Amino acid sequence: MYAEYDENILGMNQRERQEKVNKNVLKNLDQRGERKSIPAIPLLVLELKCSSNLPKMEKRADALIDILDVAKFDVKLVKGVKESIYFVLLTMPNDTIYELADKMDMKAKVVDKYSLRPFENEKKTEFEPFRSLEKQTVMLSHLGRIIDIEQEKTQNLRSLFLMNSYLFL
Repeated sequence: MYAEYDENILGMNQRERQEKVNKNVLKNLDQRGERKSIPAIPLLVLELKCSSNLPKMEKRADALIDILDVAKFDVKLVKGVKESIYFVLLTMPNDTIYELADKMDMKAKVVDKYSLRPFENEKKTEFEPFRSLEKQTVMLSHLGRIIDIEQEKTQNLRSLFLMNSYLFL
């Protein structure tokens, strides 16, 4: 899906070009009725190993997904292009992230100031909204408390990726 070429795009700065391309992409999606099908960008992605013992691997993956689901992660399992690779896409609602950040006394930036102070969920309007990196920090900390990542690397987990969205919607 390509946006239509616009001769005026050459005189724009990077941000203006990105916004114009995004508007064209969304316009094309709206015309085809596909805008509702854009998935949310996951903040964390776990790549799972697929051993030769597929039933055992599936059982471990199911157990991992159940644990993550109970731990308030939004979990989606996706099959990779290669048959031997599976990805677990993880996101988390902002309210849950804010609660966890409060519990772990994470320092956050105060609105209109250069200072950091421990985040308080009751006073979240006094803090800047969390960026992807802060959300990922909270999620990784929570993930490390519920599963032993090093042990999972020897059994199921092949890689862990931190993701970031670049599309300005």
